[in-house]
Amino acid sequence: MLRNAMPEPPIDPPDERYLTAGCGHEVYEGERLVEWHDGKRFAYLCEECFRDKLAALTTEELARQFGCDCRTVLF
Repeated sequence: MLRNAMPEPPIDPPDERYLTAGCGHEVYEGERLVEWHDGKRFAYLCEECFRDKLAALTTEELARQFGCDCRTVLF
């Protein structure tokens, strides 16, 4: 196990200009923000949190987001 290992090297020089997204993460110039509407509230999410939200959706919820019908096959 490495001690004192940093997951990412620090930005040199530190970038002081950023926005705090609705998910709480810092978003820097050139990165993307996504408008997220879940029917109850609205927030800007960083790209990683947006992808996490998509991964957590059921197939039915994801299909609905794209205006698609989702049916269960029954014989």
